Amino acid sequence: MSYTIVNSDGTVLTTIADGTINTTSTTLGLPGRSYSGYGQAFDTNFVQMLQNFAYTAPPANPIQGQLWYNTTSQTLLVCPTTGETNSAAWLTLAQSGSGGTTTFGNVTVTGNVSANNITSINTVSANAASLSYLTVTVSETIANSNISNASIGNLTTANITSGNANTAGSLTGIWTVNGNATGAGATAL
Repeated sequence: MSYTIVNSDGTVLTTIADGTINTTSTTLGLPGRSYSGYGQAFDTNFVQMLQNFAYTAPPANPIQGQLWYNTTSQTLLVCPTTGETNSAAWLTLAQSGSGGTTTFGNVTVTGNVSANNITSINTVSANAASLSYLTVTVSETIANSNISNASIGNLTTANITSGNANTAGSLTGIWTVNGNATGAGATAL
């Protein structure tokens, strides 16, 4: 009697005939009933799973959700769709260099983040943030920002555009304002 192998979602992955081993439905060798070399297939499967299929290229016949450790880039990836062998399509989970730097793709956090140092290369957005000892380095124009009730100290920048001439807040120190300025000692160019 053949074995019917079922995916996590309940769909049938494959049916394995007696005395055979299926090596085309997944990366693993799936032995059918009475397959004489089943011990070697099981042991090989366990070792490969422990290594997350560590190799320079994605494993053959991957299934959605399968992990793969890319030994070239030293990254752990996950297969986005069954049968995807294009390594560029796999999703990177994490990358750690010897210096302790970890790079993630897009990260959404619900809750709190605690860290001594966070570097954002692209975009940081939040409904609320509480930061201390913050260093902001910007080489782009900050446009259409909604900054309210903010105190920014020791800010060095070439250009701040609030998107609204009535944005509340205060800037202390020596600033050049293009447009209208109000307040004690305010001058505009």
